[in-house]
Amino acid sequence: MTEEALRKGLDELIPKFIGFIVSFIVVGMYWFSHHRLFYYVDHFHSKLLWANLLFLMPIAVMPFSSAFLSEYYIDGISTPMIFYTTNIVITGVFSFRLWSIVANKKNHISNSLSKPMANYNKTRALIIPGIFVLLVFVGMLNSWLSYFILPIAPPLATFFIKRYYKKHHPELEIK
Repeated sequence: MTEEALRKGLDELIPKFIGFIVSFIVVGMYWFSHHRLFYYVDHFHSKLLWANLLFLMPIAVMPFSSAFLSEYYIDGISTPMIFYTTNIVITGVFSFRLWSIVANKKNHISNSLSKPMANYNKTRALIIPGIFVLLVFVGMLNSWLSYFILPIAPPLATFFIKRYYKKHHPELEIK
């Protein structure tokens, strides 16, 4: 093994490392959301537990879909981005469902989750997957542009959603 061969091998790993970073950020954002959700949970029942289990399934798939994206996402091939985006969309839908179950007063799960706070989190659950769907279409026009937007789009979207809700609902303690 020479220094040159080692550097070349390292260069070839850069897309995988970018994929790892994207996966880490996305899983981390869902982890934060999950903790925010369970802050409001006062009572458990099987409907919540099953919805939570379904939510965790696409989270467990995330490292695989991220690795698939980073390994095979090249110009002109959209399957890896579609696969990854589908994983994000399913995660977002299940996150939305969890927030809806906890927010629904008929379920008697939370006594402290306000409607604006529930709406804030449900909005986040759907907007981020929506951004990924848009990135699929951007990727069909320019795959490298969408690939480099991936690491910044979710945090940027979260920033603007927070800003909107802080402005329109100053009573919310959004962190």
